[in-house]
Amino acid sequence: MHVLIVGDGQLGSALKQVYTAKPVQITVWAQPVFDITQPAVADQVADLAPDVVINAAAWTNVDGAESNPDGAYAVNALGPKYLAEGCARCGAALVYVSTNEVFPGAPGRSYREYDQTSASSAYARSKLAGEVAVAAALRELDKRRRTLQPELAKRSKERDALRARSQLEQRIVRITAKGRGK
Repeated sequence: MHVLIVGDGQLGSALKQVYTAKPVQITVWAQPVFDITQPAVADQVADLAPDVVINAAAWTNVDGAESNPDGAYAVNALGPKYLAEGCARCGAALVYVSTNEVFPGAPGRSYREYDQTSASSAYARSKLAGEVAVAAALRELDKRRRTLQPELAKRSKERDALRARSQLEQRIVRITAKGRGK
């Protein structure tokens, strides 16, 4: 299996660590060489033809998105759109990490992937636009929204980290099988 990890920040680095120990071919793309905000990245993905593309690149500065909504939109909406277009052309599966911020945030309420969204911030609107773009480009979509909290990751015990890694790996394998028609 060939896994393309796009982005080398916190999530991309963690994924690279996970896959380095596996019998998997890993390719990591990061700026400035690979810029997901440019349409050419679709051609680059299609030419590489990986089995799975994991989009670990994102504009995660929620406050910064308010002052630069165009920048957040380029990374969180256009980038996933171009990656999805490349995946559609070569048959790769795409793992797109969204956010729970696309929901209204009612206290005491848990949300599911199919619940009605209500993105109120520039950050949330950019992530929701990415979901819409990915869904439009790909035939099959397995949507998951999660909150990534660095402070919780630091405090998690080793067994919790290993369990989370194993679950992610199993999920990616299932998505890959779907994406390749296996």
